[in-house]
Amino acid sequence: MANRQTLSDIVTDCFKEQLMTNYVAKNPVYVRSGPGTGYEALGYLEKDEVVGVFCTAGAWCKVQFHHQIGYVNKLYLQELS
Repeated sequence: MANRQTLSDIVTDCFKEQLMTNYVAKNPVYVRSGPGTGYEALGYLEKDEVVGVFCTAGAWCKVQFHHQIGYVNKLYLQELS
């Protein structure tokens, strides 16, 4: 099982000056503990649920999800304007 990342891990991995951006789920989608479908599902986002995105790693976004850090495939998210 993969370790869950803390907020401090996210700040280390991403640019410190980058702010969290809000995205909305285009469809229901699992939030995973790591950037891939092989990682544990932490839960899921409902369609139109808003989530904060810290940064992206390839096809995956690091997100704040119900007071946890997880990953969502960016194909399922749309940035709020």
